[in-house]
Amino acid sequence: MGKQMGQLALAFSLLLLFQPAFCAQAPIERFANLTFEPDQQVSFHFLLPQRTHAIVKADGAEIYVIEAVSGKTLREAKEIEALLVEDAKSRTKLEAILSSALSFPDEVSSAKAEAEKKCMQYTGTDLHDCTDKHSCILSCMSVPLCSTPLYSDGFWEAILDWTTSRKAFDAAIGEYRMQLNALLSNASSIESAEAVLMRLEALSLNMSANPIFLNRTDEGCAAGGTVRCFEFCQKIDYSASRIRQEKQNLALLKAALSEIASQQSRAKAIAEASRRQDEYVSSRGRDFEKLRIRTLSEAKKLRERAEKLSGKVEDGQLEMQLAELENLSRQIALLGKSSLYRQAFSAESSFNQKHSEVSARIEQDEKAHNEAQKLLSDISNQLERSSWLLDDSSKSKYAAILADYSKNLSSPQTPKQLSEAREGMRLLKSQLSEEIAERAASQQPQLSPPGAASGDSRQSAEAAPAVPCLPGLFILLALFAQPRRSYGK
Repeated sequence: MGKQMGQLALAFSLLLLFQPAFCAQAPIERFANLTFEPDQQVSFHFLLPQRTHAIVKADGAEIYVIEAVSGKTLREAKEIEALLVEDAKSRTKLEAILSSALSFPDEVSSAKAEAEKKCMQYTGTDLHDCTDKHSCILSCMSVPLCSTPLYSDGFWEAILDWTTSRKAFDAAIGEYRMQLNALLSNASSIESAEAVLMRLEALSLNMSANPIFLNRTDEGCAAGGTVRCFEFCQKIDYSASRIRQEKQNLALLKAALSEIASQQSRAKAIAEASRRQDEYVSSRGRDFEKLRIRTLSEAKKLRERAEKLSGKVEDGQLEMQLAELENLSRQIALLGKSSLYRQAFSAESSFNQKHSEVSARIEQDEKAHNEAQKLLSDISNQLERSSWLLDDSSKSKYAAILADYSKNLSSPQTPKQLSEAREGMRLLKSQLSEEIAERAASQQPQLSPPGAASGDSRQSAEAAPAVPCLPGLFILLALFAQPRRSYGK
C-alpha cells in the first residue's frame, strides 16, 4: 500500500512538472488562435537581430508585428519601421558590406603604393611632373637609369600615359571615398559610386597593359612580337580583382539600401493591415449573426412561397433550386459555428445569387399560372357575352374545352403544361373571336344582342320603317274580347 502511494505521489509530481509544456500556450500562439481562423495558414517570422518581435503572417500576408513574450502587437508605423529596418540590416549583412566598401580605397592605395613609388623614382616623375613630351623627357633625364631607354620608340609616351592614368586613378579613389560617405546619408548617390568604380576598373586595366610594365613573359612581348615591352618598372598591383569584388559588393550594398528604404512603406502596410484585421475581429461575430439570421429567414420565406405555389404549379427545377438555397443557408450557419467566418462571408454572394434565382423562378411560375387563369376567365366571359350569336353546337364545344382547361388548372401543373395551356387558350380565344365575328356579320343589321344600349335602339328606331306597336294592340284586343258583366240584374 505504501509503495502504491509512493508511485502515485511520483506520478503527480511529474504531472505538475510537465504540465506547462503540455497545457501552456505561448502568448503569440494564443493571440493567433484568438485572432485568426482555423483554415488560415499562420506563421511567425522573428525579426533580427534581437528576435524579440515577430511578423505575423496569415496566408502569406503580413498582418502584425508582435512582441513575443507579452503577445502585444505594435500599432504605430514608426515603431514597426524601426524594427523592420534593423531586421533588414541584419539579413542583408549591411554592416559587413559597408565595412568592405569603406576599406576599399585604403586597400587599393596600399596595394600599389610601394611599387608605384619605385617606378616614379625610376622615371623621375617623383621629382618633375610629367604632363607633356618636354616635361616627361626632363623627368626621365633626371634619372640615369631612365635616360638609356628614353629615346626608344614610345617610351616617353608610355611614361606620360602611365602618369596621367595614375593621377586619374588616385583622383577616382578619392572620389569613391566621398561617394561612400555620401551613401550613409543619401542612398541615391550609389549610382555615382558605381560610375566611379567603372572608371577605376578601366584605368586599372589600362595601366597594367602599359609598356613600361610589360616583360618578355607577357603575350606579344617575345622575340618577333608586335607589342612594345620595355620591362622598365616592376608590375604594379592596381587591384583589378579587388575592384571586381567591390563592384559585386556595391551591388549588394545597393540592394541592401533599397530594401532598407522600402521598410517605411512596408511598415505602413502592416499597420494598416493590423487596423483592418482588428476591425474585422471585433465585428465578425456580430456580422455573422446578422448574416445567419438573414439567410435562414429569407430561405424560409421563399420556402413558404414555394409551398403555397405548389398547389398550383408543380416545378421540379424550383424545388432543386430551393433545396440548394436552403443548403447554402445551413452551410453558412455551420461555417460560423466552426469559427470559419471568412468562408461564411464568402458564401454570402453565392447565397444572394441563388436567392435571386429562386425568387425569379417563383415569380415566373406565379405569373405563368395567373396568365393561364386570366385567359380562362377572359374566354369564359367572352363566350357568355356572345352566346346569343352561337349555335348550341359551338357553345357546347367551347364550354367543353374550357371545362377541360379549368379542370387541369385546378390541380398543380408543370411549367411546360402551363405554357402549353396558355398557348392553347390563346389559340382558342382567337378561334372564338373569329367565329363570333363571322356570326355577327351574317345576322340582319336591325338585330341587336340582348341588353343592347338604349342609344343604339333609338338610332335603329329612327332608321327603320314605322311598324305597329304590337304589344299594345294585343292588350287592347284582349280587353275587348273579355265577356261583359250585366249590372242591375
